[in-house]
This record gives sequence, structure tokens and C-alpha cells, in this order.
Amino acid sequence: MEVFLLATLFPLVSSATNSLVELRASDVVAGSCHGRVTLVCDVSEEKGITVSSLSWIHVKEKRPLCSTDHSIELKKQDRIRCRYTPQTRLALTISPLWPTDQGEYLCKLRSNLGMKNAKSQVQVQECFSGVNAVSSPSAVACHFYGVFPPGKVHWFHQGKNVTSAATSSIKEDHKGMYNVSSTLQVNEDSTAEEYNCSLWIPGAGTYLNSTKVHASQRTQRIADPNTAVSLHIFGLGSYLLLARVVMT
Repeated sequence: MEVFLLATLFPLVSSATNSLVELRASDVVAGSCHGRVTLVCDVSEEKGITVSSLSWIHVKEKRPLCSTDHSIELKKQDRIRCRYTPQTRLALTISPLWPTDQGEYLCKLRSNLGMKNAKSQVQVQECFSGVNAVSSPSAVACHFYGVFPPGKVHWFHQGKNVTSAATSSIKEDHKGMYNVSSTLQVNEDSTAEEYNCSLWIPGAGTYLNSTKVHASQRTQRIADPNTAVSLHIFGLGSYLLLARVVMT
């Protein structure tokens, strides 16, 4: 009879204890690529509470990004910073933010007054890092790198969309961003004519960038001065175009 009463009362006591403490976290936190986001987890200030463990977990990766046991000195990773205010708050900052950081995060609390979980969602907004363009008498090419979400290159010439005549490729990097390249063959009589390559993001329904490229007698490279991109990203065709100039 005593065993039955204990088994019956235990869930009630556990539930009552669990309700003594509250955990709060922001629902959705949005940031741009290469930017910064901070997730904050707050513990309600209850009398007599002792926090034994407070941690942030990236649900997709199924591992704690930071965890504390009454310690203000938390481990620091390359892009992860954690700050713990004893008994009340654990803040997780990610900088720079990558698309692979997108998803659900779980704040977990263990205390003498019970256990609680709170969820936050990180969203990464569309972006791109830069663009390189190559031109020659027979082809123009554009390479957009650090793109998120995946996009497409649209080509325009004299007000007409000529994308169907282009060849394109897309590749994802370890950050969850994309390198998008496209090459358009042109007539060698169209030297000095202007072409426009534009980065279209289907999911957002918008162009993130447009770059003008001129077909030329000599191979030209138009690049973001703050970045350097290796030649292989343009593909074999563009590499040969550049190599031809080096050899002459």
C-alpha cells in the first residue's frame, strides 16, 4: 500500500517542483551572413534556487555549444562566445554567423527546483560576399561567392535576357554558403559591348547584385579589391582565357 502511494505521489511532487522555476529564451533571432546573433536564456529569480547546470545546445548537431557549472569562465571557440551570470542568465553569441548555424537551439536548465527547457530559432538572412568577373573577345564570365541561399546568374544584353545561352555551376562550401559561376559565349565582333550579370535569389524573389562586364580584345578581370579568389573557381574555360594573357 505504501509503495503504491509513493508511486502515485512522486509524479505530482515532481511536476510541482518543476513548475517552481521558469526559463525564458527569445523565440526567433535573425542575422545576416558574417554578422552576429546572441541567444539569451534567463532563469526566473526564485528564492532558494541553485542552478547546477545551464547549457545551450544546437539541436541539429546534438551537442552543447556551451555549458556551465557555476563557472563564469566558459570555454571559447573560434566563433562561439558564452557569458554566464550566476543563477540567472546564459548568453550565447555566434560571430561571424554562417548558414550552417541556422536552426533550433535548446537551453537546458538543471536546478534544485527542477529541470526546464526553452527553445530559440536562429534564421540567416540572404547575402553574398563578393563577385569576380572575367571577359575576353569570345566569352564573359561572372562568379558570385559566399551566396546564401543558393541563387542563379541571369545575363542581360541590350535589354534582353540571354541567360539560356549561358552555362552555370553552383557549389556549396563548408559554411553552408554557395559559389555560383556562369559563362556566356559571345561573338568576337561584339568587342566592347556591355553585358550585365545579375545574382537572382529565387527564394527571396530578388536580385542581390548586378555587375557590368564588357567583352574585350584582351582578357580582363574585374574583382572586389578586398578579396582574392583563386582562378580555379571560374572553371577550366575561364582559366584558359586568363592563362592565354599570362603567356603573351
